[in-house]
Amino acid sequence: MSTLRADTIANVAGTENKGILQVQSTCKLDTFTTTSSSFTDVTGLTVSITPRATSSKILILTAFSLVNSASSYSAARLMRDSTVISLGNANSSNVQGSILYYGNVSYEGTYEVNGSSIVHVDSPSSTSAIAYHIEVCSNASSGTTTVGMRGDNPSDVSGLRAASNIIVMEIQG
Repeated sequence: MSTLRADTIANVAGTENKGILQVQSTCKLDTFTTTSSSFTDVTGLTVSITPRATSSKILILTAFSLVNSASSYSAARLMRDSTVISLGNANSSNVQGSILYYGNVSYEGTYEVNGSSIVHVDSPSSTSAIAYHIEVCSNASSGTTTVGMRGDNPSDVSGLRAASNIIVMEIQG
């Protein structure tokens, strides 16, 4: 068997082709709940990657359900290690997040489930291991934020469930 190795491959115009160098992913099958008004790490929804070059970009794709058990808000934010990335602008005292969800009582008294996603291109400028993860919080005065299940009864083992995913791809810089 033969192996072909090259530092770069150029297209017909003579410019270097860029591509995906590696892909890492995590799929969380259980649920997570919090009543905290402070952002809290979603247990098990973390993925690590070690970039091959400081010039690499990291494409982060997430998909998860987010709901609040009261007529109140839940927020989620994307983290690189302990640094918040992909964050909305501050507006007075309102919470900042990568995504925000305002839930209310809906169809037949159950609580809506919001299919949420965060897509972000990061430039970590590092060749050290990096952990990307999601943090969530609830309104300070009411409600339970739930990831991975409808929000009206998180202890219901027969309740509707959804997988939560985080995928990272290193793109050659």
